[in-house]
Amino acid sequence: MNAKELLETLKGQLSPLYTQPIATGGHDLPHVVRVAEMYPQIRFLVPDVNETLYQIAAWLHNIDRVPHLQKGAIRLRGLKAVLYEYLNPSDLTAEDKSFVVDAVLQHSKKKDEPDDSPLLRALRIADKWSRIDVLGITSGIAWLGGELPLYHIEKPFVYGSTAEGEWKTHYGNFFRIIEWYAMYKDIRKLVARNPYGFREILFFVRAWGRAIAAAHNVTNTVEEDLRKCLGDYYKAWPPN
Repeated sequence: MNAKELLETLKGQLSPLYTQPIATGGHDLPHVVRVAEMYPQIRFLVPDVNETLYQIAAWLHNIDRVPHLQKGAIRLRGLKAVLYEYLNPSDLTAEDKSFVVDAVLQHSKKKDEPDDSPLLRALRIADKWSRIDVLGITSGIAWLGGELPLYHIEKPFVYGSTAEGEWKTHYGNFFRIIEWYAMYKDIRKLVARNPYGFREILFFVRAWGRAIAAAHNVTNTVEEDLRKCLGDYYKAWPPN
């Protein structure tokens, strides 16, 4: 099968696996579809990326988050082997298959590197860009809703380490996403073209802070956290 046929096959195979309750929240079908459909927004940053290859990589990029595959094929054969199993029925070249596999395996790393393929760069930034709105910033609640508290009553406004697994409340996870604006030039370029999602995130977090402060009679320190998080960029996003 050709690349477009492979893409349609993957949609049919993976849609049920990415659908909750089988899927892990936040890495589910809505997220995967959002990333796949971001090609028109991403291509100005990485113009050399083929659209069909990009969408194939997008559909595969979260299979390691699917419990059914985690406990089955991936545990038995490894993620790389399973990715090739999905790709091998196609007539993609060996080079294109390797680009897709590499992009999926490395898309969550922190920084671009000189040898990264255009496909890896595109998938990596799209995965982050998919979180830069209220749908994206609240997806962490769907992901870890039963494992982390929304906030701690005694000390609700805690912005510390945002490395995966190190934030202690969903409030902390909000800042993990907001700080990408300061960290990544490509995110700032995307926000400059479409600022609404980022503006709504900031409104949401500020409203969250006001609600917590009122509910528990504590001092609202959200602005201090935003100032710390955004650094020199904070002045461009003042409270309304």
